[in-house]
Parts: sequence; C-alpha cells; structure tokens
Amino acid sequence: MFGLEEKTFGVEIEFVGAQLSALEIHMQTELQGTGIAVHREGYNHNVRNHWKIVSDASVSRHIDYSRSDAIGGEVVSPILRGQAGLDELEQVLDAMNSHPDMNVNVTCGLHLHIS
Repeated sequence: MFGLEEKTFGVEIEFVGAQLSALEIHMQTELQGTGIAVHREGYNHNVRNHWKIVSDASVSRHIDYSRSDAIGGEVVSPILRGQAGLDELEQVLDAMNSHPDMNVNVTCGLHLHIS
C-alpha cells in the first residue's frame, strides 16, 4: 500500500466575485518568497509546473478572451505530492481567501484528481 508521500494529486478550485487579473496580482503578492508561482492563462487543459488562474464558463462572467480575464473562474494546481503538496494547497487557499472579492456559491465546485 502506498503512503501519503507517494500520492500525487491536483485540484481545481472554482470561485466567483474576484477578477482574474486582480486575483493573480494579489496571490503573487501573498505568496511572494514561498516558491509558489501563480499565473493567469487562457482556458486550457495543459498541466503546468505553476498554479494557473483561468476562466471557467460555468462560473465566469464578463469573459474577455483577448486578455484572458473575467470575473470568477478557477485556480488549478500543478501536480502536487504528499504532505508538501497539502501544505502548498493550504498556502494557496489562504492567499485566495484573503482576496476581498473572493467568494463561492452553489455554482462553484472543487475537483480533486488523485493518482
């Protein structure tokens, strides 16, 4: 049986209220010095080595595809592993939750992918 340290996982966290461009700047500031990188991108299914902020048609409003910006979207993790991954997830959630416009409602979901 595999222990926690061998498990890899990824998360997708949907939200409403916050503008993607403002959330990107906020999270980069909050996570400065942690080694956790966050970048806004156009919607895609590419696995990255950084956390990405993207629009999501199920929760985003006022989508500006040319600027990869919207109000509401999702934050998608890179592949995380074990306790270090859980610790990184906690830091990212704290940064997200500290944004004044961050909110969730019944339209939002959280997707967890486990190896």
